[in-house]
Amino acid sequence: MKTTKRILSVFLTLALALTLALPALAAAPVITGITPARPVARTGKNLTLTVTAQGEGLSYQWYQWIDDDWAIIPGATSGSLTVTATIEEFVPAFEDGVFGAIAGYFAGFTGLLIGLRKQYRVMVSCGEGETYREITAVFVPGLLDSCRGFYQLYEALALNLGPQLMGEDIIDNLIAVMTICKFFTYPLLWLMGAMLWPFGSMMYYIQLIF
Repeated sequence: MKTTKRILSVFLTLALALTLALPALAAAPVITGITPARPVARTGKNLTLTVTAQGEGLSYQWYQWIDDDWAIIPGATSGSLTVTATIEEFVPAFEDGVFGAIAGYFAGFTGLLIGLRKQYRVMVSCGEGETYREITAVFVPGLLDSCRGFYQLYEALALNLGPQLMGEDIIDNLIAVMTICKFFTYPLLWLMGAMLWPFGSMMYYIQLIF
């Protein structure tokens, strides 16, 4: 008799535990796909990211990786998110010091060649469960943006590095000189940017294929 009671007690305990666990297991949605499979676009063009998931009463929230943390994108609460990038975003924030300025320049230069990467995360929730998926979108400049970006990068480097090498009091003169020289340097820098464009274009199609 005691053995029977113990067996019944064990079965009842297992049944109760299973009953409590099943809703929690069923609550977590399953993300079945993200489109496009290779999120690559030209600068200035819209790129729409779409998530598909299975579950009841699904809700969504999109995030972007900014300043070493995931930041909520206000209003991004549907299964799709449209993103874009401008050529101005290819010019990074230059660190202090000569080496910081040079490192910032090469970071921007590399971005013009292989594209600017933006990281996004989507949270799909259902009941008390939630599932996350991270996506990296790549934006590659076209011909005109490549030329414009190369010039903006040069300008940012000169304005950042000039005062460090020649003193803060020369900054106004430096801006004046750059304004005058722009008529001569502008075509040359645009030409250099155009020379970079075929390589960037090749990287664009490589990332689309692979």
